[in-house]
Parts: sequence; structure tokens; C-alpha cells
Amino acid sequence: MTATKKIDIQIAGYAGSSIPANAAGVFVNLEIFAPKGGGSIRIYPTGQAANTASYINFTSDGTYDRSSGAIVVPGEGGKITVEGAANGDFWMSLQTLAYFAAPSGYASAGGTPAFSVVHTSLGDCYGYLDPAASNVRVGCDPQDGTEPIYAVISPAGHTFRGPFSMVARPGGRYVVVATHAPDGEVWTWDLPYSPGAPPVTTAVRTFRYSRTPVATATLPTGAPVGFTADGQGRFWAIDLSIAAPEQPRWKPLDIPALAPAAGNEADGVEHARRHPALRGHEHR
Repeated sequence: MTATKKIDIQIAGYAGSSIPANAAGVFVNLEIFAPKGGGSIRIYPTGQAANTASYINFTSDGTYDRSSGAIVVPGEGGKITVEGAANGDFWMSLQTLAYFAAPSGYASAGGTPAFSVVHTSLGDCYGYLDPAASNVRVGCDPQDGTEPIYAVISPAGHTFRGPFSMVARPGGRYVVVATHAPDGEVWTWDLPYSPGAPPVTTAVRTFRYSRTPVATATLPTGAPVGFTADGQGRFWAIDLSIAAPEQPRWKPLDIPALAPAAGNEADGVEHARRHPALRGHEHR
């Protein structure tokens, strides 16, 4: 390699290779030896922007050897770009040692990843947005070596899109969050861990509405919560650990308001108060 040379190296999908062209990542070992000047190497997927961080650094020593391993992502044509930034020429050797297969059978909605896993106190549950029907499906690990049984939990005639997430709450239950496609409102379902059988949604399904994206998180205490912001830039939180039929309420967070962006929806929380599906329930 010359001091500032940039080359593309095919590490996936080439003739005779066991690494498929659609590999999600490749573990490589790169060795620098006999450099005539100090410098560094950057590695990044071919066709994408260069990394700002170096992959390996080396000093000026004609007998110096240095190696480093890393997981890299193949770019266009299964290639990675190796770019030198050195004060002299050097020799380089790159070996592919292992690869990670690309995921299969996952769902997406509008380019947003739409598969999620939640770890409840009783076991793992999985959920996704069906890319064909745009409905919400969930299933739990039966822990006997067989596959989960997925069931549709969203109402017939309704379509959903990402963001999609799941969060655990006490008692082996979990909350599923998805966006109602026609109006952008957020719906949630409160479900029990149900290994090897479709979850029972009757009497435990609850709905929450907001016209802004909702993020879910688990607090250090283990309590699951949801966060959102309204059209005026105010932040709100909701306690998702409250079991149905009791209705949790959106509560404002004591954070200074942000200036609303142009074209934002009207206050999503005010909209939630007026939604006909919530009549008889108090929401803040």
C-alpha cells in the first residue's frame, strides 16, 4: 500500500467464498508490517461515507508488525474500502475469519424495522408488523424447543406501521406499541406471557392515543414507561405498568417546552382527550 492509497476489497460473495453476498457482517483480521512511516488505516463499507475513526494505528519502523481484528459490514458488491493515511508505504494483509448471516423473515413498515423482542419475568415474547396485511402479531417462546405461535392482536380492518416496540412490565406481562396507519395515532396493548398459545387479548387490550411518536423504556425500578411530545414541544410520560381495566394517564414532565416545528399537528394529548374511543376515561 502506498501512503495514502484507497482500495476496495471484496470480502463477501466472490467466487469460491463461503461468505454469502448478503452477509450482515464479516470478522476480519488486518495486519500491517514493514511500514516506512507512521500512520493509520480506515475501513468502511464501499459506497458509503468514510469513517472518521481509524481501524488500526502504526508507527514508523521498517520491521514493525501490528494486527487487529474487527467486524466490518460489506458495502456495494460485497466490498469494503481500505484507506491509508500514513507517512510512508507499508505492506498489508487482510484475512476473513467468519461472517454473520443476514436476518431473514423479518418485517418492516415504511422502512422502519418492525420486529421486537421483550424479556418478561416468565419468558421471552416476540412481535412484528406483518408487511403484507400491516397488522400486529405477537407470540411467546414456549421454552420447549418449538416455535412461537403468532397471533394477530390488532382489530380487523385496521392497519399499522412503525415505529413498533415492546416493553416488559411486572407479573410477566408486556406492552406492545404500534402506530395506527390511517391517522398516525399510537395504540398499545397490555398482554400476558402466553407460551405456546396465542395471547388472550379480550379484556386486557387497552388503547392509548397520541399524534406523535412514542418511545418505550424500562426504568431502573423495572417499571415500563412511554414517552412522547406534543405539538407545542412539551414532554409527556405514561406508566405502562398499570394493569387494565384501570387506565393510566399521560403526565407532563417538568422539562422546558421546545418551540414547535412548522406544520406540526395540533396538541396530540388534547386530541386524545376528545377521541371517541376514550369516552368515560380520564386522560392527561
